[in-house]
Amino acid sequence: MNPPAESRQQLRMLSRLVDVIEREEFVEEMFDHKSHRKIKEYMLHNERFFTVRLLPDTAQASMIGKQLKAVEWPPDVLVALVERDSETFAPHGDTVLQEHDVLTLIGEPKSISRLFDKYLKQ
Repeated sequence: MNPPAESRQQLRMLSRLVDVIEREEFVEEMFDHKSHRKIKEYMLHNERFFTVRLLPDTAQASMIGKQLKAVEWPPDVLVALVERDSETFAPHGDTVLQEHDVLTLIGEPKSISRLFDKYLKQ
């Protein structure tokens, strides 16, 4: 049996997935994604947040090796969490981003949409 907080999170995720699946362009967009990672990121994309993994040979590879404060983010976007080697932490400006880091970005829908298109919708 799941703890209550985990159950609530799972229900929120299911609700989010239903919202995505009900989109008119869902099937077409799903076939556009060429990897499991891309499909997962598309499915979990939200208008106020998304996650991005820093991988070589991707649009986000330019962030690898940089301090968080050296990356140009829209002013209404915050890197809320970094997952690295199964550890999750709140980053600060001096955090050096590493290959395979997973960043959770939150912010205003317009900016999140722009970042999603820039880093994930390729």
